[in-house]
Amino acid sequence: MEGLLEPVEEQEPIGAAEIRATISSGSGRVAGCMVTEGNVVKGCGVWILRNGTTVHVGIIDSLKRVKEMVKEVNVGLECGIGVEDFTDWEVGDLIEAFKTVQKKRTLEEASVSMAAALAGAGVD
Repeated sequence: MEGLLEPVEEQEPIGAAEIRATISSGSGRVAGCMVTEGNVVKGCGVWILRNGTTVHVGIIDSLKRVKEMVKEVNVGLECGIGVEDFTDWEVGDLIEAFKTVQKKRTLEEASVSMAAALAGAGVD
C-alpha cells in the first residue's frame, strides 16, 4: 500500500554563501560571494536571507569562478552568483543552497497528516 502513496518533495540544504559585494554585469546585477558551507551548484534552488528573513526563493542561473562559468563552487572559494528574476542584492545577505528530493511516504506519515488535516477541518 505504501507504493500507492504520492512521494513528497523536501528541500535538503547543500551549502551556503555570504554576499560580500554586488557586481553589475551585462545581464543585470550578480552577487560576489564567499561559499561558507558545503557547496553551491548551478541550477540548484536557493533561499536568499536578509536579516534572518527570506526575501526570495529562486534558482541559480549563473555561477562564475574567476570569470569562468562553472557548475559547482566548494566551501572556502569566492564566486559570482546570479539568480533568476532577482537583482536586489545587498552586502551581508546570505544565500542558502538546497536540492529538492522526492521522499517516499510511509503509512504512518500519511495517517498522521490525514489526522491533522481532519482536525484542522473540525472533523473528529
